[in-house]
Amino acid sequence: MMIQTNRVYLRMVQETDFEEMKEYLTNPRTMHFFDHGVLGDEKIKDLLQKTEDIFAIVEKSSEKVIGHFVYHNWFMVDTYEIGWVLNEAYQNQGIISSLAKEVIRHAFEEKKAHRIVATCQPENIASKRICEKSGMRLEGFFQKCIYVERLQEWWDELFFAILEEEYRKKG
Repeated sequence: MMIQTNRVYLRMVQETDFEEMKEYLTNPRTMHFFDHGVLGDEKIKDLLQKTEDIFAIVEKSSEKVIGHFVYHNWFMVDTYEIGWVLNEAYQNQGIISSLAKEVIRHAFEEKKAHRIVATCQPENIASKRICEKSGMRLEGFFQKCIYVERLQEWWDELFFAILEEEYRKKG
């Protein structure tokens, strides 16, 4: 999968990405909206083994891994789920918004997808805006559907999606 924007490109994660991924995966502010929170070394190593659906976000100018993008088949045929994590130093610069649009374009035009989905917590305003800017629409608000054991509390979740025909109409 060759996806790129003006500033970044995606490639498969590699074991050599460990230190750069550890930089953001151990940051409590970056990992705040993930039920598992920050990741330890073993969990990061496990993540690096999932080379079929986790792609490193690489800054073109420095060749540094600044985040990762999840893009994989969902449970239904021709349906894909997307998600992202970005190093705090690179947030609020439009990197993920433009990348998400390119991944969605790739899914519909190259993979002939029927549907793309993404989820986030209602309090995660940045991810919510990325979904909206990418042309996705809010399909559902699931109340207290994720139990976060480390915090001993239930989280709400927003469910976004876009269908192929919606993508074509927005052209």
